[in-house]
Amino acid sequence: MTIANDIKRLWDLLCSIETLYQETLMNDLRLSEKLKDCEEKSPNKPPFAINYLEYYNSPEPVTSWIIRHIFAYTYNGHHLFFESFAKTFLQKAGFNMDWIDTPVIDKDHEYKGIDILIRDKHYAIIIENKLKGAPFQPNQLARYIATIRKEGYSDDRIFVVVLPKDDIDNDDLYDSVWQLPKDWQCTNSSRKCRVDSYTCWCDNEDFKRKAHCEKCESLKESFRKRTLFIHKELSEWLYNCIENNTVCMPEEELHKQYVLKSAVLQFVDFLNFLYKTRENNKYKMDINKFLIEQLKLNSLDITEQLSLVEDKQKDVNELAEQLDSLYWTKIKEYITYIGNKYKVHLVYDDNDGRYFHYEIKYNGKKIKIVLGNEDGNYCEINSHTKLPESIKNDFEIAEELNAENNTNCAIWRYGDSYGNSYKESLLRFDRVLGRLLDIINDAK
Repeated sequence: MTIANDIKRLWDLLCSIETLYQETLMNDLRLSEKLKDCEEKSPNKPPFAINYLEYYNSPEPVTSWIIRHIFAYTYNGHHLFFESFAKTFLQKAGFNMDWIDTPVIDKDHEYKGIDILIRDKHYAIIIENKLKGAPFQPNQLARYIATIRKEGYSDDRIFVVVLPKDDIDNDDLYDSVWQLPKDWQCTNSSRKCRVDSYTCWCDNEDFKRKAHCEKCESLKESFRKRTLFIHKELSEWLYNCIENNTVCMPEEELHKQYVLKSAVLQFVDFLNFLYKTRENNKYKMDINKFLIEQLKLNSLDITEQLSLVEDKQKDVNELAEQLDSLYWTKIKEYITYIGNKYKVHLVYDDNDGRYFHYEIKYNGKKIKIVLGNEDGNYCEINSHTKLPESIKNDFEIAEELNAENNTNCAIWRYGDSYGNSYKESLLRFDRVLGRLLDIINDAK
């Protein structure tokens, strides 16, 4: 009887632990629902986000193109945004506003590898765009300065502005970014000092000067005072330019330039997305206050508060794992549903059962429809030869698979938003497969 009682007590303990575990998950779900309600009702909730730059994951050249266009806008012969930018940021680096005469800004093109160049009779401003987090190349800023030197500008009239994705400064860069080797005009791969794609010998901790280092000029200190790293201040400045009209544009002109105003505000929001500064401080305080009340933290001392928050983080992570498992279970159910709906056999291309294809013959050609993954989830129709026009030019399929770089043999499209959603690509596969089968059946 003793052994039987011990087994029963152990079983009851396991059951109570399982019950407690399930209750914890349910409490976390209820807390997340209350949190969502708090977020929706907060008077400081950020504006509803509809941002085409974010939706299309706009690359760095697009953001440079936008900045050049903003700076290129003129009113009565004045570049209002550039002049405001110079007054707000460049003056503290020694820029003289009286130097501004007729700024040259090519709004459609970079200049000799420089993302954004603004030049005039008495100055040149190099703007290096790293808003998407691209790494610096070896000797990059030094090479740009040397390029502008060759055009007759003295060092004291050359200014360097870096627009980083993260809040970094000059000392966070590799030393080689500011080094100007004798062979600076050679390609990155052929320069003697290069170690790999992003570093030179001088970036190594145990660096010892080599023969070719003797003629390498260091520009970091001589340009330090005329170098600016502008982070979230860029979006704040642009927002004030439009919303508070700090560019001093006449109200009638500001009203007339509604497209410019819309573009700037879209760009400001995209910058805040890149900087992760969309949620304002008051909104964050609302959320913190809600969580403190729900977890009853004020009744505990600080060490107990930390322990409780830490435990809750673990619970939430466990809940996220459970929901992820449930998500992929439902995904696989939907994949089975697709096969049954169209009475087709889907061939899996991976061990997890997430990526697959279906192959069918049409007019003697093998046509394959694929749900794949290569730098993101995508849906594709392809063939070893040219795709039939009846498929490629079908209106419904063209609407679904319309990537810019489609070819004669393949048409595809990645999941567009929020991390290349797998579900989005799966639903697209379902629609495209249904339409493809309709085309093939109608041709019989």
